[in-house]
Amino acid sequence: MTQYLLSGHPVLDVTELTTDAIRGAFRVPGGSSVLTDGSSVWRLDLASYVQHYSIALPHEFLRSIENHEYKVPSVEREQLLGISFTVSRTLGFHSDPGAGPKTTRDL
Repeated sequence: MTQYLLSGHPVLDVTELTTDAIRGAFRVPGGSSVLTDGSSVWRLDLASYVQHYSIALPHEFLRSIENHEYKVPSVEREQLLGISFTVSRTLGFHSDPGAGPKTTRDL
């Protein structure tokens, strides 16, 4: 399970160090970074919480992981860009239209 969580496609990279919020048992470089499998998104440090505390994950997410045989599926670049923009907007980040990744329409 933790390998699946660590193997997600990165959609938002954050360069900081997160510390375990429960007991301070671990630290994760870039822990607030966001990964995806094309259907769900999660923070990079989720794998450490699953490993250390056996936290429960949503049943729909677990079914999706099982359906993919515990291997993160490939995801098209355009879909990853869309997820990245959605995650950024949801977290309150604003994009500069002249910066960041371009879609194939922009190239």
